Amino acid sequence: MSSNQIAAIENGTAYYYEDVDEPVRHEGRIEIYAHYIRLCGGPTTTWVPREKVQQVMEI
Repeated sequence: MSSNQIAAIENGTAYYYEDVDEPVRHEGRIEIYAHYIRLCGGPTTTWVPREKVQQVMEI
């Protein structure tokens, strides 16, 4: 775990908002930082500002 990382969830679900009213769902590894969450797995890694995150759960 990085020194800036608060937590890492190996198998989790995150709901976050992009530019639409409905939340987007991510399943997989999630890394939580002070101001962002990092969604890992799949073809790319996505950084999401924490104010756009609705919910993070560990499966």
